[in-house]
Amino acid sequence: MIRSRQVRWACFGAMTAGLLAGCGQPQSGLDGGSSDPYRMSVRDVAQAPLAPDIVEVHTHYNLFPWLQFDPADSRPQGFMISALFLVSARTEKGAFGDGVITVRLFRVERDARPRDARVLVHTWTFTPQEALPFRSTKRTVVGMGYQLRLRWPEDVDLTGEEVVVFVEFARPDGKVIRSGPKSLKVPYKVAG
Repeated sequence: MIRSRQVRWACFGAMTAGLLAGCGQPQSGLDGGSSDPYRMSVRDVAQAPLAPDIVEVHTHYNLFPWLQFDPADSRPQGFMISALFLVSARTEKGAFGDGVITVRLFRVERDARPRDARVLVHTWTFTPQEALPFRSTKRTVVGMGYQLRLRWPEDVDLTGEEVVVFVEFARPDGKVIRSGPKSLKVPYKVAG
């Protein structure tokens, strides 16, 4: 059952990233009114139940996930997790989680021996209320998810660095569920 679930998530990964492109953007007002059966109103998203039984964390990144928050600085200043799914044990689909989402960003440093060391650069933490603006207004075949736009501190410069991202979810019962690591190479500039 676990293997088939992993295969299903792998197959739908690329598709869901595309479907979540409108993540968090109200399209038709607070009351909905859209004829799109996959679109939820902002009110529906805010009132969706929270799942306490998360058993898996799946992340999807665009090919170029880098973000530029200051137009005067062409260097990357953050990144986006284009689709984050917290999988409920009951439904086996993505759900909005009743717990804390934590994203950790590490810089990869290599020493004289070919060993990697990960140095923590920044941590983002979101309670269910803090994660509310990042909930997707799109339903997908694999459930509901989030899109996280993450800015690292202004004094951090990761230009040209290799980084690793981990996402974890702490359930109300104290159990922590982790995603696999995502290795990324930070480019020298985003625009221009």
